[in-house]
Amino acid sequence: MLSIVFVLFTSVRSQWDRGHVMKCMGIVLASVVSLSLVSPFAAAQTAPTEFLSVLTVTAKPSMIAEYEAFVRQIKEAARQIGDAQSVQAYQVKFGGPINQFQFVTGFNEWQQVDGWLSVPEILIKAHGQEEAASILQSGTASIESFESTVSRTQHDLTNIPSGTPSRRFARVTRTEIDPSTAADYQVLLSKRVAAQKHLGLRIVRRAVVDGAAGLYTAVEFYDTLAERDQVPNLFETLTELFGEAEMAQIVRAGSRGIRHRQFSLIEHRPDLSR
Repeated sequence: MLSIVFVLFTSVRSQWDRGHVMKCMGIVLASVVSLSLVSPFAAAQTAPTEFLSVLTVTAKPSMIAEYEAFVRQIKEAARQIGDAQSVQAYQVKFGGPINQFQFVTGFNEWQQVDGWLSVPEILIKAHGQEEAASILQSGTASIESFESTVSRTQHDLTNIPSGTPSRRFARVTRTEIDPSTAADYQVLLSKRVAAQKHLGLRIVRRAVVDGAAGLYTAVEFYDTLAERDQVPNLFETLTELFGEAEMAQIVRAGSRGIRHRQFSLIEHRPDLSR
């Protein structure tokens, strides 16, 4: 969630735009994180939070080091003011641009968002108005683009038992469908979830509520990449559980509305997390 940082503003002349966007970014940045991605890097995973806010930030390829330094400045400022909120950072390892970061924030009720400090508020409290403005201006100059979404946990399609050990990697499947085909797609998901639970696979599924319509995510967790060698064949398990003819029909109906699907592997960045 984000799986969080930062507003892309390059002009200090537009104070309202800068403050408005930075406030939005701060909401994502300064929050209690529970990846669902459920935070796979807490001591032990608990049930996924009801909502998940994810800010995806793409740093300028030539300024990755500057961007990471900016994140660390915010992390240090939060430490200085005693801000107890937790923010987890992730970086794409495979399946996307390696200069892309995700910052993930979990929450259960929208009223929690009202209490979060924005990035400017954190920096101003730590450094004062003038220095905070300088940090923001130089730091956001390293950002190429960002995208923010909020999704809601599909509890009936999720399999993360409480107490599941923490994980270093998360494989994210992002699927965009035609919203008019959602019913058929949900039937397909229900069968996949049954097979994944049968196999003991840890997975969290969410549907986007703020962002593109018809967007779904599924996240699997690994300690090491070698674990992926041991993942059983899901299609064979589906066929075994439900029969070849039924699954062929369900897959055909559930897949017809898929517009786009992307797979990416992200890795936790504890040095950028707080």
